[in-house]
Amino acid sequence: MIPKILAFSIADPSMCVNEIICFSDGDSNIVFCLKGIIYFGGFHYTACVCKNNHVWFNDGIITGRDSTYEKPLSDFTDVDLSACYNKVLSIVIYAQK
Repeated sequence: MIPKILAFSIADPSMCVNEIICFSDGDSNIVFCLKGIIYFGGFHYTACVCKNNHVWFNDGIITGRDSTYEKPLSDFTDVDLSACYNKVLSIVIYAQK
């Protein structure tokens, strides 16, 4: 059985993030969409949240509880998503479509 949510810890910061990943489950494909990315650097975590194909950035030290709008997810390249404000990729979160 394939879970509804997948989270991957990333050990290689040069890895690229895809907006969609697919798995085969017998005769059908299970599609997962990017929902969030956690970045690390300078002893501090930040995050990008993907909602309705738009990306929101949060850095609790700078933005507090609020997130700032970045741009549509489609405007990011795979390489763009792999780093954020001098922080490196740490965790990627997907959910079934």
